Order: sequence, then structure tokens, then C-alpha cells
Amino acid sequence: MHSVTLSLKFTLCVVIAVLSTILFSSCKMSNQPIETALRNQQLPVFNPHMTTFTCKVESQFVPPVDAEADAWFLEARQLENPEIYEPTRDYKKIVALTRMAAERDHWKAILNLASLYVEKRDPARNVEDAVQLVERGMQLGIPAAFDRMGTYYMNGTGVTGNATTAYAFWQRAAEMGNAEAQNFLGQKLISVDDHPEREEWANISIGTKMIECAYSQGHADAAYNVGLASYIPMQR
Repeated sequence: MHSVTLSLKFTLCVVIAVLSTILFSSCKMSNQPIETALRNQQLPVFNPHMTTFTCKVESQFVPPVDAEADAWFLEARQLENPEIYEPTRDYKKIVALTRMAAERDHWKAILNLASLYVEKRDPARNVEDAVQLVERGMQLGIPAAFDRMGTYYMNGTGVTGNATTAYAFWQRAAEMGNAEAQNFLGQKLISVDDHPEREEWANISIGTKMIECAYSQGHADAAYNVGLASYIPMQR
């Protein structure tokens, strides 16, 4: 009887020791830093008076597109043709096709699917799902995903609105070769004087380089802005 009691005591001590180790480990784990979500990454603050800009082309950085995924994506885009009356569009099929392409890491499909979620075209998804998709695009190194995250921050879509953060993401997107961000920031920098309250700054030489870079990638609006920049006297 005495030996049984000793055995029970020994077993109890072992159980307590194991539980203590687990609890201690859990406490330690809870104090460890959690991996920062890509939406919260600390980017350099936008510098409207930057002195250098290297033109990069987005097509050099996006992942290759799977042929079957591209066929799904194009079919979805065709179903969204502006000539089709919007209330009659088959958004259930559009979402399904776009999602299949996105699951194959089709970069345009990833961003289009995010837009469909924001537009509430899929009742089961919301803006948080859209933000996560954009983060996935950022993880794949897609410049346009950084541009989209900037737009989300400016509009407060799924994240807390913050213009400073928005411009930081747009700056990164432009540096990575996104024509949309290049053209947008370029317009902001071709002012004769600084007007921060209007989001305009006098950095015509860099602004022109950004717009020309966007134009070289076939950005439609950049063609007009290149002509506009040529009429503004370069700062000395």
C-alpha cells in the first residue's frame, strides 16, 4: 500500500512538472514578437524631393503567368465587358474564374479578385479578404500590389486610412516599376512650387522621369502628362 502511494506521488510529480513546463513555454511564446503583416511593414516615408529615380519596368518583376490560368482570367474579363449591362453580368462565374486563376498565382487575377471582394461581388468575402489577397501579391513581389495597398490606405479600405502610409506604398510601387504609381507620383512632382496641402511638390526633373517611365510601359494617361511636363520650366 505504501509503495502504491509512493508510485502515485511520483506520477503526480511528473504530471505537475510536465504541465509546468507547458505553461512556462506558453508564457514565453506569448511574449515573442508576432510576425508583422505585410500591410504593416515599415517603408521609407515618401520623399517628394528625392534627387534620383531609376526607371524600372513592372513586367521584369511579375511572376510568369500560367497559360490555363490566363485563359480563365481572360474569360472572366470578357464576362465583365462594359458592353454587357452590369445587372445582367454573371458575377458568380466571374468570381469563380478569377479565383481559379488567382490560385495559380496569376498576378492580375489576384488583384482583380481583390477588387471583386471590395465591390461585394462575392457575399462570402469582405474587404479583409481583399487586403489579404493584396498582401499575397506583395509576397509574390508584384509591384501593382504595393500600389493597391497604397490606395487601400488612402481610402481606408480594410485598413486604417493614413495618407503618409499610402504615399510610402506608392513610392515603393514606383521604385519597383509600377506604371500607375509612377504616373501618379510624377504628376504630384511637376509643380512649380511646393503646395503640400494640395499634394503638389516642385521636383520637375524627377517627376518627369517618373512619367516618362510610365509612358514607356504604355500607360495611357502618362502620354498626356509627358506633354504637360514639357511645358513646365525646369527648376534650376
